[in-house]
Amino acid sequence: MDLKIEIDPAEVGFAPDRLARIDHHFERYVADGRLAGWSLLVSRGGQIVHIATCGQRDLEAALPVELDTLWRIFSMTKPITSVAAMMLYEEGAFELKDPVSTFIPSFADMRVYRSGSSLAPVTEPATEPVRVWHLLTHTAGLTYGFHHAHPVDAIYRAGGYEWGAPADLDLAGCCDAWASFPLLFQPGTEWNYSVASDVLGRVVEVASGQRLDEFFRTRIFEPLGMSDTAFSLGAGEQSRLAALYTRHQRTGRAVRMNASGDVALRPPSLLSGGGGLVSSARDYHRFTQMLLGEGALDGVRLLGSRTLRYMTRNHLPGGADVRTPVVRGDDLRRRRIRTRILRRRRSREEQGAHHERRVRLGRCREHGFLGRSRRTDHRAVLHPAPALEHLSHPPAAQATRVPITRRLVSHAPFRTCQRTVRSTATPDRRRR
Repeated sequence: MDLKIEIDPAEVGFAPDRLARIDHHFERYVADGRLAGWSLLVSRGGQIVHIATCGQRDLEAALPVELDTLWRIFSMTKPITSVAAMMLYEEGAFELKDPVSTFIPSFADMRVYRSGSSLAPVTEPATEPVRVWHLLTHTAGLTYGFHHAHPVDAIYRAGGYEWGAPADLDLAGCCDAWASFPLLFQPGTEWNYSVASDVLGRVVEVASGQRLDEFFRTRIFEPLGMSDTAFSLGAGEQSRLAALYTRHQRTGRAVRMNASGDVALRPPSLLSGGGGLVSSARDYHRFTQMLLGEGALDGVRLLGSRTLRYMTRNHLPGGADVRTPVVRGDDLRRRRIRTRILRRRRSREEQGAHHERRVRLGRCREHGFLGRSRRTDHRAVLHPAPALEHLSHPPAAQATRVPITRRLVSHAPFRTCQRTVRSTATPDRRRR
């Protein structure tokens, strides 16, 4: 089935000339070389109102982006893995509070980083097991090697896990390796973008008795008609695949990544539930329409509507009034919340760290949570671990001496939270 405009944009509340502004904006990215090419699809109410393409899917071969171009979707794989896990949850294959070690024995008796370098880390026992819901919410204590923000990140890189994995390891082997590394923090006490979705993919394999690619194909892709989505290309589809480009550090222009350009050309040994799929705009549109349809599309139901609503609800503890996980300064000013950024000198291990995504979680008696940002820009991230309504409440974060690069303290309406921060501060970290 080809992509096509299905309804006049004006009939569903869009101004066609304003939709065209999106195209004009991103055409400049192609014109100045920042992007090789792109495709765009906008829909409302399940009907496509706007489609556009621009640039080349392969600059060197002068092949244009077309509506059926295949893209490596990387972390857009994660929602598909989460849907697969929740399908099994609905079938009673596991409870969200089940320890991951039930399915991956190497995750028993985990250790947590406490201090030291990546070469000689000091660790302590985990106070509770890594659970399935920790994987779904990135609160397990796992990480990515490419963060370059913590000694544990360096341990991942030393093991060969920066932008990929050792070529001889499958998903089970990678999970065993990650389980041998220390966790960044006690499970459930902090948030960190990580390989958690990859580990969740292994849980799907063990719980279902199928390889992850087979489960995806038979339980999600074929029922939804997603014929272009897989971990590798089918016969004769290589020419449809968009080449992989990255940003040149000096010029800012798109340059080809030859080293990883053939990843999708053959079946991978690692079936990455965190970032391994190839898909098309049409296919991913169908997946998102299933999500908007509360688990169903064209008469095919993958998830119950109640489960889907639960997956997409605000999981901030206590029904906090922060509606999005990323809170920017202008949002805070509109709510008349005054903020102050507290700074400290970075340690040697943190020199040059950037794009940190780790968030420490605290709790106060009045408001139930406090998110403290570790990002190095001027935006604050409030993203505490969700409190699942049918699970025991996640344990309160313990006061630790883990260094924090930047913390956002809001004076109102989080005064109690501010006092909590003061009470956990150590003498050598008093505010100036």
